[in-house]
Amino acid sequence: MKKLSSLLLAAATVCTAYAQPNTLSLSQSGTGNSTPVSQGGHGNTGSVTVAGDNNLASLTQYGGSTATVLVKGNRNVASLQPSGTEASLTQLGDDNRASINSLGSLSRYNLYQSGNRNTALAESNWGGNNQVAISQVGYNNQSSVRASGYDGFAPLFDSHDNQVSISQSGTDNYSNANIQYSSYNQVTISQTGEDNVARTNHTGGIFPGRGMDNQATISQTGEANQALIDQPGNANQATLTQLGTGNEARLLQAGDLNTATVVQRGMNNVLAGLNPGATSAFQTGMNNALTLTQTGDGNVLRFGQMGNNNTATVMQAAY
Repeated sequence: MKKLSSLLLAAATVCTAYAQPNTLSLSQSGTGNSTPVSQGGHGNTGSVTVAGDNNLASLTQYGGSTATVLVKGNRNVASLQPSGTEASLTQLGDDNRASINSLGSLSRYNLYQSGNRNTALAESNWGGNNQVAISQVGYNNQSSVRASGYDGFAPLFDSHDNQVSISQSGTDNYSNANIQYSSYNQVTISQTGEDNVARTNHTGGIFPGRGMDNQATISQTGEANQALIDQPGNANQATLTQLGTGNEARLLQAGDLNTATVVQRGMNNVLAGLNPGATSAFQTGMNNALTLTQTGDGNVLRFGQMGNNNTATVMQAAY
């Protein structure tokens, strides 16, 4: 079974059918739109809808099934190339940039943008059971997700069971999640407000064998907050919550089985390394725990845990 239906009011290039069944529905309305579409393999279902002016939308599938691209606005650039299962890309405003690129398997993607001048990128490469969801509502937000298995054209592969969810609502927020060869990582980033920055970094997997089974959660509400979680170790858990303005938290978990819970409420609170030259607080041993609560304005904690089975509970309040 093969089905292709299209309403073309602007330039479109369609190529479908290497094996049956393929289903493709393409609809364009407006002027100056360009939509190249290509499907191959079997069991594909694709749908592209563009309604506006001067938009560029592209859908590429080779095998796998189900992909949807919807662009309603002007001057948007959208691209979707999955070969796995389920992918959706939606842009409803103007001048947004979004791209999903996957070589993986059993991946689930959602990318949604509803304002103007937002930029989002999700990339999976060698895949596994990755799930990525990016949602941006507002203006000038930037998101970037990369789950690897390494495709520098080598057979290295271990990117498995990664789950990343980024949600931004506001203006000029930036977030990224960087997961490379690793396994079983989970990242959740949520930003509400303006000029917030949230970053996570993971490495490892089968080579060099670090950065496995980590969980990182960052939640920011307010303005100009900065949070960084770097997890090159194994089985670490970190949760950073920032409520207010100008708070900064940087954490490095280079050991194993460490946990950290950080809450910053107020303005200009800082979690950093042991000396002014050290940018990140760190946990380098095994089974260490940190619980930090900063309430008020201008609290500073310089922190490091070395060794095993250490527990630190810190409460700072300044007004």
